[in-house]
Amino acid sequence: MADVPHGGQTGDLLARLAALETRQADRPFERLRQMVLAGEGESWKWVVEKYSRFVYAVALKLLSGLEDRDEAAAVIYTRVFERLSAREFALIRRFEGRCRFTTYLYRIVQSERKEYFARRRVRAPVEAAGSDVPERSEVPPVPVLRPEELRRAAREALGRLAPKDRLLLVYRFRDGLKLREIADM
Repeated sequence: MADVPHGGQTGDLLARLAALETRQADRPFERLRQMVLAGEGESWKWVVEKYSRFVYAVALKLLSGLEDRDEAAAVIYTRVFERLSAREFALIRRFEGRCRFTTYLYRIVQSERKEYFARRRVRAPVEAAGSDVPERSEVPPVPVLRPEELRRAAREALGRLAPKDRLLLVYRFRDGLKLREIADM
């Protein structure tokens, strides 16, 4: 679990979320997943209860040092659960079980954090400009590489890796081993 200092309202909220999580402790994710995808009763509520503390605590940890981190964590928390429930639970349906569900959630929280800061950067110049709001923000174009350029760039990057690091990538992405299996090796 993410190590987040508790105190005040944040500590109270995390304690309430922990109580919800405890109510769902005996429900394994795979069973909850099956129930959600089958549209059974309160199953989505149970998923939210089981993983709310995890999502919120990870968001707080990833936002440490940010002045308005409680507000940002709340935005990220909301967006994570919106994404999970979107398009008839598409992300939950696509979860393949190659890692723990919390690892999957962690990556979703990271992605939402990145998007939060991207939205914030786009808004910041507009807010600073006051009434002189530009028609559109200037975002530098992202270079698009042709497939052969992309392959060449990837080969060069792999060539700069130490042999042990290259082997790790081979085990993970070519052979499909889990990180735990690689660590055991």
